[in-house]
This record gives sequence, C-alpha cells and structure tokens, in this order.
Amino acid sequence: MLRKLVFILMTGIILGLPLASAHAFEMFHGPTELIYYDTAHTYNGVTGWSTVNGHAGQYPFVMVDIFGRVIHTINSPYTTSGPSELVADGNLLRCQKGDMLTTAQKAALDPNGLMNSPGYLLQEVDWDGNQQLGFPVWGSYGGYQYAQHDDFKKIWNKKLQAYTYLVLTWEAHTAAEATALGGTSVNPNGWCPDAVYEFKSDGSLIWKWSFFDHFTSLSNVAGQLNISLTPLTTDMLHCNSLDYNQSLDQIVINSRNINEFYVIDHGNTFVDNSNVSANIAAAATSAGNFLYRFGNPVNYSQGTAQKYNSNGTQQFWGGSNAQWVQPYFETSNSGPTPSGSPLTWAGDFLIFDNGSTNYNGEFSRSQIREINPYISGAPTSGTRPYAVYPTSSSYVNPPLAGYNSAYSAGTKDKNYLSEVASNQVRWRFKPKVTSDLNSPQLGSAQRLPNGNTFINSGWEGHFVEIYGWTATFSGAQVQVTDTGGQLAWEYVNPLGWGYPTRYQHDLDYQSNGTDTSTNGFNVFRAKRYSVSDPALVNRVALDPLTGEINPIVTPNTPELFTVGSSLTHRLPCTNQPCEPITTIPGGNRYPTGWVNGG
Repeated sequence: MLRKLVFILMTGIILGLPLASAHAFEMFHGPTELIYYDTAHTYNGVTGWSTVNGHAGQYPFVMVDIFGRVIHTINSPYTTSGPSELVADGNLLRCQKGDMLTTAQKAALDPNGLMNSPGYLLQEVDWDGNQQLGFPVWGSYGGYQYAQHDDFKKIWNKKLQAYTYLVLTWEAHTAAEATALGGTSVNPNGWCPDAVYEFKSDGSLIWKWSFFDHFTSLSNVAGQLNISLTPLTTDMLHCNSLDYNQSLDQIVINSRNINEFYVIDHGNTFVDNSNVSANIAAAATSAGNFLYRFGNPVNYSQGTAQKYNSNGTQQFWGGSNAQWVQPYFETSNSGPTPSGSPLTWAGDFLIFDNGSTNYNGEFSRSQIREINPYISGAPTSGTRPYAVYPTSSSYVNPPLAGYNSAYSAGTKDKNYLSEVASNQVRWRFKPKVTSDLNSPQLGSAQRLPNGNTFINSGWEGHFVEIYGWTATFSGAQVQVTDTGGQLAWEYVNPLGWGYPTRYQHDLDYQSNGTDTSTNGFNVFRAKRYSVSDPALVNRVALDPLTGEINPIVTPNTPELFTVGSSLTHRLPCTNQPCEPITTIPGGNRYPTGWVNGG
C-alpha cells in the first residue's frame, strides 16, 4: 500500500496537478489487467473482448476469468470491424475489414470514396479460428453501394425459422437524391445514410431497411427523421449499434451524431419468406417508420434545446451500444426456444452515454442510462430507482412522459446544476469523478443475472462491474435495495496494438517502434459469458473450490498467450477483496447517479 501511495504522490508532484485528480485512471493511463475483484459480489464467468487495433497478423479475441487468467484466444489475421462475440453454437461471430483486398478492389466497391474503412467479410469461426461461415458485407444491391459499419447481430428469424444476420451498413446515395428529398449542405460526391441489411446464412439478402426511405423535410414528425438536422455527408448519422428483440420482432438502432436511438418494426415489414423486393418495399413504407425514439426530442420539435449550463431536454450525447435488456442472459436467448437466466427489468433499454458532444463541461462525462419506454408519467410514489410509475402497454413518446428536475441548483450533486431527466430514465450509473470511465467514443454495458451491470469504457478498454442495487419481484411490485453503487470487479485491457503491456501510457513505444498510445487499447465491446452458456459448454469448466475457469478443450492451433496466466504474467492479489490500485479519498469510487433515490 505504501508503494502505491508513493507512486500516486510522485505522479501528482511530477505533473504539477492537484492530488485529488491523481486517482483517475483515464487521466494517467495506469496499470493494466486485473485491478480489483470481490468474489462475494462479482458474477463469475468469462469476459471476452477484442481490441479495435492490433498489429500484422494478430488481432485476437481474448477470454479471461474473473481472476484475469487467460482461458483461450481466437486470433484474426486481419483487423476486425465492430464487436467480436460468441454465439450459441460456440462459434465466434466477427467481421474482418478489407485488409485482404487490393487498392483496385476497394476502389471498385467504393468508386466515390464515401466509406471509411468498412467491414468486408462477416464470419463465424470455430474455437481454432477456422471459418465455418462467411460472406462479404461490402458490395452493391439495387444500384446502391453498401458496406458494413460498426455492428451486426445473428438473430433467429421467426418467419423463416432460421438464423439470419442483421448488418448495420452505410448506403451510398447521390447528391441529386438528397436535393429531391429537400436536403441541403450535400456532399457533391454523395452521402451515406445508414441502413440495416439482413442476410441469410448463404450471404443472400432477404430484407433491408434504410434511413433514406424515412427522411422528411418537416421538422415535427416523430416517426421520421428531419433531413435538415445535419449536413448530408459520408457519415452523417454515424449509427454505431443495433440490437434485436426476438419476442417483439423489432430492431433498435443508435445514431451517435444525432444523439438518439430508434426502434423499427422488423416483423410487420418482413412480408415474404423469399421475395426480397417485397420486403424492401414494405420496409420503405410508413410501416417502417420509427415506433419509438429517445435521446433528443428537439430533433422533432418536441423539446428544449441545450444552452450554456443547461442541457435542455436532451438525454445523452454521442451514445454507444443502445440495446434491450433481453429476457435471458445466455446466447440461448436467441433461437427457436429462448431460454437462460432471467434478467432484471427485461424490456428496458441500456445505453452507454459517452457524453463527449456535450459542451457543458460539468456534464461531459460518460455514464450508463436505463430507459423504460413504457413509462407514461411522473412516479406515483417513491423515487428512483425504486419509484412506482404509471405505464402503458405500448411505447410512450418520451416528452409525453415528462421530466424530473431533481438535479437543479442547490441539490446534492453540484455536477448536475440544471439537468432535466426524462421520467423514462429509470436508473443511471455515473462515476463520482468526471474523468473516471470517460470514453469519448466506444463503450458498452450489459446486465448480468445477479442484477449487476458490466461496463466497458471503450476508449481505453476499462471494464468495471458494479452492484449496489438489487431488484426482486413480489407480485406486481419491484422491491429494490440500493447500497450506493459498489465496485465488484475492475480490469483494464493490456493489449496495446495487440502487444501485452503492464501500463497504459500516453505514448509508449515497443522495441519495434509500434505506438501503443491510448487508442491502441480501444475495445468496441466487451461481454461477460456464463460458464453454462451454450457457447462455452464442453469448452470450459468451473473449479468449484477455487472459482477459476479452465479450458477443457485443447485447441489445434497454438495459443497466443499462456493459458492459466495473466496476459502480462502479473499475478493478481490473493487477499479478498483485492484493493484497487487506484483509490479515491473520502469514499466509494463509483456511486450511482440515484444515490438513495436522489
């Protein structure tokens, strides 16, 4: 402990900064790998992720247990685009960028140079990295070029009774098309509104939905997007995530640039099992308009704009990973008969709010928000997160649900001088200090079966699992216990450009000259998996005595890193709970946003 304190003191002296700032990991880019664990409260399982960047031939998907011990790695010889995630059959779903293409091939796919480093090959690979399925997701259809951008998901299509693949794409359109829709400030070479393409396992298109078909020149239409909101450029919306709700047969898409997420109807626009043209036509009609949107009602003239020291009615800034809290935790949530461990408040949305586009400095921190889209008004009793709300059986337009000005001048949180929170924000987690978990881009969140929330602050690959409230059901009532937001587990990605490093530094060059500066540690998405997940059954086993997770399958390809050890061979502490390397004077490092109901 003394050695840690001396390090913190010396760092503060050398940099000439106040000591109070020295705890913040995102400022100092400190030690990597396992920082903290508490086996009494963490959800024991496998954490899997891949870094956004690597080096030639080494872009691995890494799995570790809660002690930071390597279980298995699956390598990619090329850069990947978006997440790498295990699916129920044990394969790894990923998308490789077009590194394997020649310059001429890329130019043929994108003749106007509108798409910036898209994904090319969507793959499922086995435990050894051998391709089991693959098809290109950069091409053209119906006269339009498209290319994968950021996210994709394997789903069970109930109408086809088969697995299909939803792929978030850019879709190239001409300046003339924009002008015809009433758009201005158009890139003369073209523009790329986002779209969702659905492919069958043989790579053939079966359905698609595009923002292009749902623009309006009007400023007050909740079901469509005002085309004048933003310049019509190559990446005008920057949609960075999608998710699918199998029971509703709906899709949610998040736009980073517009600060909103949108729910669209898949089931009622998938009208024919074989006629892709009919499906595309149906999705382009009003049946494909937004069913729900959340984030910034000013975009459809139903809110108050942000101004200095007030966020208006805007709810998040440059968000990532909008998703449903699914009914079940395991990958078996998707399939003919969904099953698994039930999750608290299934049907809500979670989003990682990056906060990076908020110009009110006190507000520009990353945080997690949970939204119940069925809340229709102010609480009838209690306060967040255990309030009782009036609800509807269908989506409620957020402005109609109203707002809660709990964080106005003079309240307990000086960092929220005049924030107006939607009544639909049921719960929020934010760090106590602005710079903690501060990710200007990237990020993800995941609800765990024990009620905890697993968070990836993606810019530096900083993973935390938090607890502090639990929800149990007694009849129709939700009974919530809130103990203030506690840290159960903390881990920092050690792979800088694919090289294991013990510390993240602002500028750290390996002996071969490779830059391992901050964005070399980026993680698009990280996830926790249950040992009993179908994706891991017969592949890993839990030691009931130690809590360690070990592989039970010997791969046919050499492991990139030593199994059973940490990535940098630094052993975790042995005393429980392990003390964090970085601490905050005066109390808990990660309090919730709604402490004791706030």
